[in-house]
Amino acid sequence: MTAVLDFIDAAAAALAGHSSYAWNKAGTRIRCNGEGCADILDVPAGPDSGDAVAAFARHQAEQLPAPEPVHIKDQAPEQPVAEVECAADYAPAVDPEHDPEPEGEQDTEPAGEPMEQALSETTLARHDAREAEADHAAGPKLRRDTKALTATLEEVKKGDRVSATFDHPRYGIFTVEGTVIKGGAGQDRNQLMVAGWHLNLNARAAKHLHRLTILAPAGKHEFAIPKPSELTEHVGIG
Repeated sequence: MTAVLDFIDAAAAALAGHSSYAWNKAGTRIRCNGEGCADILDVPAGPDSGDAVAAFARHQAEQLPAPEPVHIKDQAPEQPVAEVECAADYAPAVDPEHDPEPEGEQDTEPAGEPMEQALSETTLARHDAREAEADHAAGPKLRRDTKALTATLEEVKKGDRVSATFDHPRYGIFTVEGTVIKGGAGQDRNQLMVAGWHLNLNARAAKHLHRLTILAPAGKHEFAIPKPSELTEHVGIG
């Protein structure tokens, strides 16, 4: 019971930072209003479809802590049954070579199954999820150079072609290349994005950004930003 209450407290604390969202001006995406989050979710069907509720619920579910695995206690061994003498115990021995096996009799496997198979699918799924999180935690670490990021962000401007490397708890370490745009309506006008991922937030490097390289300044590459360039639907070229 204590573990359940602890999980409820941890879940409430996690969801408190992701309690509401806001629509973009085009009505095709929502952004989490949580402090330090600002994740953007696609809702192409628009506000009247009701899809935003499900999309934001999935976003909230991703913030929940993994529950503790359920442990099933080993069952007590069965008590041996006292042997009772009967007439069969005194029957004469039969030579197995001259005693044919009765027709229709087949060998059968003993009943029962290993304890591991008795675990529910839900418990196993939760266990696999915890192992996946542990593998990510034990995997290769990407060192974040905050000073270098800050210096590069001061030089980056809209239209630059950049390569950005992110370390996300769900998607792992990945690199994207794209043309930089500015944040859409309702966001910091100085906020920069590439391929749908934030580069900065409130004049600081975004929490998942670890490396940033300017490949070509604006006007010096072939990947132009289509008009209008300020829409959040644009997620970069290439």
